[in-house]
Amino acid sequence: MQIPETLSQEVLNKMHAPEKDKSVPTITFGEVGENTVGLEDALTNCDGILLGMPTRFGGMPAQVKAFWDATGGLWMKGGLVGKPIGVFFSTGTQAGGQETTALTSLTNFVHHGMIFVSIDLFYYYVCDEV
Repeated sequence: MQIPETLSQEVLNKMHAPEKDKSVPTITFGEVGENTVGLEDALTNCDGILLGMPTRFGGMPAQVKAFWDATGGLWMKGGLVGKPIGVFFSTGTQAGGQETTALTSLTNFVHHGMIFVSIDLFYYYVCDEV
């Protein structure tokens, strides 16, 4: 699944951003329609979450922050307590902020009572050059 875009189409065009893959359902904060999944269903009807995102200046992008900011209702219900979550990142440069993005993401997961599952350097082979 993918999270909603927060940038206008005009800004996306100026960035030469590729079109979103329409075959991948989008999580919605509002009414569920064609090829969308409600926020609560998307997060509660799974065994765990693996969240992939780019980094922006050593932190999560605004779209991901807006996504987590919309989960207050789930927090009030304790809807994500005990749910495992892991994260992975993509940066444009070596030492581009992966560690700080992981660290700053943790506050969202901790507030929800989620169990953070690290994809750590024990998996040294993912750092190999191709």
